[in-house]
Amino acid sequence: MVLLKEDNELPSNEMKVRELVSYLGKRLVENRKNMDFIMPSIAVLLALRDKSCNHTIEAILSLPQKQGDQVIHFAKQFAPDLEESIENYKNSLLDFSEVE
Repeated sequence: MVLLKEDNELPSNEMKVRELVSYLGKRLVENRKNMDFIMPSIAVLLALRDKSCNHTIEAILSLPQKQGDQVIHFAKQFAPDLEESIENYKNSLLDFSEVE
């Protein structure tokens, strides 16, 4: 696995974020028992979230069910602040839909 040296290597535009989150979602399902893959992947998701929060959370929530569930499971387990960001985003969508 190639590790990112600088967060400026992370994409910030929506399409690139979606591509990277999609890639990580697929690989996390395939490698769900491989901590050597899981932990760096979660770190990349955290860095993406820090760089482009809305794009990252939207990309996670748009993953196919199995991938999204796996990402959220690992977020709960290893990155509770990422899970909190996801929940806050979902709650803000619910709050917004109630206003309409």
